[in-house]
Amino acid sequence: MKPIVFYDGECGFCHRWVQWIIDRDAGRVFRFASLQSDFANDLFLHFDKKATLDSIVIFKDGTEFLVKSEAVSYIFSQLNPGSIFYKMLKVFPRFLSDIGYDCMAAVRKKISMRTCRVFNREEKTLFLNDVDFLEWLSENNPL
Repeated sequence: MKPIVFYDGECGFCHRWVQWIIDRDAGRVFRFASLQSDFANDLFLHFDKKATLDSIVIFKDGTEFLVKSEAVSYIFSQLNPGSIFYKMLKVFPRFLSDIGYDCMAAVRKKISMRTCRVFNREEKTLFLNDVDFLEWLSENNPL
C-alpha cells in the first residue's frame, strides 16, 4: 500500500508542499488526498481517527497515522534520506520539531502562494479525492 499524504485542500502553502513532493517523488511512493475530501472523511471514520486541518497527516502501512514533524520527517525519509533537513529532523527532539511545525501551521494561510499548477494526466492519478473509499479499501485491504 502506498502512503497517503492528507493535506488542507484550502491552503495554498499546503498545495505548494504537495507539488514539491510530486516533483521529487520519482518512484511515485506517495498518494494524496485533501483532508476535506469524502475519501479522507471515510478513511478517518473507518479507522476511528479524528481529522484535523492543523497538520499534514500521513497514512502508511494500512495502520499508522503520522502527523506534524513526524509526517514531514517520513516524507523526507522516502524522498531523500541523505538531506540535511531530514538529518536535522532526526536529531531534534520531536516536541521541538512539532513546535516549529505548529508555528508554520499557524501562519501557513497567510503565506501568499500565487502559482496554480495544472497536473498532467499521470499526476492526477496520484490523487484519491474522488476515489470511492470502499472500492479503495477492498483493493488495498489495510489491516
